[in-house]
Amino acid sequence: MTTRFGRARLWMLGLAATASLAAAPALAAVPTTATLEGVLTSAGGGPAADGNYTLVLAIYAQQSGGTAVWTETAAVVAKGGQFSWQLGSKTPLSAAGLNLAAAWLGVAVGSDPELPRQAV
Repeated sequence: MTTRFGRARLWMLGLAATASLAAAPALAAVPTTATLEGVLTSAGGGPAADGNYTLVLAIYAQQSGGTAVWTETAAVVAKGGQFSWQLGSKTPLSAAGLNLAAAWLGVAVGSDPELPRQAV
């Protein structure tokens, strides 16, 4: 699908907690997945059309530039623009990749350029 997206709103459930756990002394295994829920919006501001979308998700140590410390391609189904994805379901999250002073999530929808990164 070749739709241009104006923005995507993301709700990260568990990812901030996972990043915090990675920086804390290990009492148990670091989780290798985290839930990401979000809303895809069209360039006009309304919800993206229902359907299948490919997202490229990446975690960076900085807000812009640099190389991703983790990346994964997700095939999501959006309904009313809403979607959910288990980060790490294809490429497990790791303590080394999450043990960052600051973490930023980058999302690219289809062949569109990456949207502005969101702080985790």
